[in-house]
Amino acid sequence: MRWQIPFLFVRIPSFCGFQMRVLISGDIHIGRRSSKIPENATGFRARDAWMKIVETAIKERVDLVLLSGDVADRDNRFWEAIGPLEAGTSKLAAAGIQTIAVSGNHDFDVLVRLADDLPDEQFRLLGRNGQWERYTVEKGGHTVLHLDGWSFPAEHASASPPDTYQAGHSDGVPVVGLVHGDLAQPTSRYAPLDLRSLETSGADAWVLGHIHAKKLIHHSPSPWILYPGSPQALDPGETGEHGVWVFNVQDNSVQSPEFIPLSTIWYGRCGVDVDGIETRAAFESKVVSAIKQHAQDVRQAMGGNLAAISFRVEITGATALANQVSVIVAGIEKDLQFNIGDAVAMVEKVTHCVTPAINVDDLLRSSSALGVAVQMLKELEDGGNADLIAEAMADLQEADRKRSYRALDCPPPSRDNTNRLLKAQLQQIINQLAGQTS
Repeated sequence: MRWQIPFLFVRIPSFCGFQMRVLISGDIHIGRRSSKIPENATGFRARDAWMKIVETAIKERVDLVLLSGDVADRDNRFWEAIGPLEAGTSKLAAAGIQTIAVSGNHDFDVLVRLADDLPDEQFRLLGRNGQWERYTVEKGGHTVLHLDGWSFPAEHASASPPDTYQAGHSDGVPVVGLVHGDLAQPTSRYAPLDLRSLETSGADAWVLGHIHAKKLIHHSPSPWILYPGSPQALDPGETGEHGVWVFNVQDNSVQSPEFIPLSTIWYGRCGVDVDGIETRAAFESKVVSAIKQHAQDVRQAMGGNLAAISFRVEITGATALANQVSVIVAGIEKDLQFNIGDAVAMVEKVTHCVTPAINVDDLLRSSSALGVAVQMLKELEDGGNADLIAEAMADLQEADRKRSYRALDCPPPSRDNTNRLLKAQLQQIINQLAGQTS
């Protein structure tokens, strides 16, 4: 069944230059803050990111702000979100900028209430009750853009929104679709989206929500499809750049979006190779210099908003200190911090997979316990030993289903996770056996 998209018109104040300039964001999750940083640290709340979005929209002189859902977080979503959202959209409206949104699985009820309390020229919610809705924007007396939006009607939505979408007649005016959903996950309970359906929908661009990592898909002449990602990185799993996007509508064409970094924290990995290092002092110096250099590179790339850099440090290599690494790095997570310009660099977690300084070639031909362990590790690193991975994965899945393990914050068992765990365990065995041999 296909729904006819109702039409609604709004006039946008005139702006010299581009026909229209639009800022995109989503998955703000007002009510949360970035994790794994000191509790007294300021400027790391999602509500702070929202106000930074407002300031950026005004600075960039945009005409519209588009929000692709999950603006508010599920937990305590109404009380935490309503004040900042009202204040932010009011400030935008005073600058002649309208906010247009669709709701996601976290804020399916909050944004409806906000839209009911605010005038349309300040905040407009598209696609209530899971029904596609068209919003046509005029500027300077000319129709400039059609926005087609779909909002979550409840916390879960197993049906695919593109199945009921039709772009309709656009009179040559660009069409941008706005929907919160799970791309390429057909069994998802969070509005599964099919890439091919979006590419052949007739829209000129799609703005999506739900995934916190930014992702731009553009296979010309198909429309560009964008997950803007969360503007503020919220936990160590949200690595890399986070911010907002801006695109222009010019000459009846939707231009490619451009990224603007906004997050006050950067989470990521820092690899340290200690191969050949023989003394503790040299080991410590290598770790410190590697972290400092990586932090400086991140600070330079991310711009002036960055206030914190949080690393998960991974130490690898073959060293005579293999059996001492745990002792050497003890306390680094709590004690090691650097000031890099205006930002603070810290270590959230340290993992190490170092090997003793052993002759691997000889051990690959050895029938000793150490040789067998080295051979098994080499096979896993080369992508082999599928039977061992399958057996271990089955054991992990069985354990994951037991009540006593449900409270643990562990990733679900997968082939990659199982392979990683097996290699880590084998490396520990090799280290112990090599230490006994030496």
